[in-house]
Amino acid sequence: MNILQLLPDTLKKIAVVPLDKKYNSVRSNCFRVGSPALVLTATNELQIKEWIEVNI
Repeated sequence: MNILQLLPDTLKKIAVVPLDKKYNSVRSNCFRVGSPALVLTATNELQIKEWIEVNI
């Protein structure tokens, strides 16, 4: 199953997966280097809240 299929449409818009062009620029930060299956580029608290609710 594709990880994007598990997301509501509102979160699909902000999701970045390894095949996306901008993945390398968002997969790591100055605190942690990684290769996550999914990065959400949330811009507000509502998007973060929605992600939490989907995963509880």
